[in-house]
Amino acid sequence: AAVQSLHTLNDQISHFIVTKSKALEEDQDPFLPTEKETLKSSMILMRHLLMDAQVQRSI
Repeated sequence: AAVQSLHTLNDQISHFIVTKSKALEEDQDPFLPTEKETLKSSMILMRHLLMDAQVQRSI
């Protein structure tokens, strides 16, 4: 379950980053402050899910 959640979260983050970066000019910051916080939180969650998956795999 943790690995599937990790894949889903990774897909969502990748889609978000690609969509936002294509939507704006290169000289503009494509992310609002709240979006940066959401992205940061998502990356932290992904790291924790990956660590949980590695622990489960070693059991």
